[in-house]
Amino acid sequence: MDLILWRHAEARDGSPDLERQLTRKGSQQAKEMAEFLNLHLAKNTLVWTSEASRSIQTAAFLNRPSSVQAALNPTCNSSDILPLLLAQHKQPLLVVGHQPWLGEIWEHCMSGGVAHSDYWSIKKGAFVWLKLKMQAEGLDCKLVAALAPAFLGVI
Repeated sequence: MDLILWRHAEARDGSPDLERQLTRKGSQQAKEMAEFLNLHLAKNTLVWTSEASRSIQTAAFLNRPSSVQAALNPTCNSSDILPLLLAQHKQPLLVVGHQPWLGEIWEHCMSGGVAHSDYWSIKKGAFVWLKLKMQAEGLDCKLVAALAPAFLGVI
């Protein structure tokens, strides 16, 4: 299964947290990254976002249907989210979400489930593309790509 972990683009500070909107820079980050992703995503890729406005706005630049999932909200726990994501193994899944759980899931998958004290960081607007395969001995994970907006010229 392809699992793409995309961190929402830059958002304004403020509260309530779920209502924070993308900045102008964040909109540009999301637009450029969505253009890149659309060149490489399979047509049947599912798109899930948290309920946060900044995640929904980021995903909207893909111009694909998306599903809002409360289980992906900023305060949710990666140990609850990972089984939900892995249950969707029949087709590619792109998740627009938040730190720290995005980085925790990335680290968990790449380390074979070995817990570490720190999580891996995914910069705002960046994505990590993983290829996951369930095997008898556990989860096999390969990094396909990791890309930040700065690589595309969006600072």
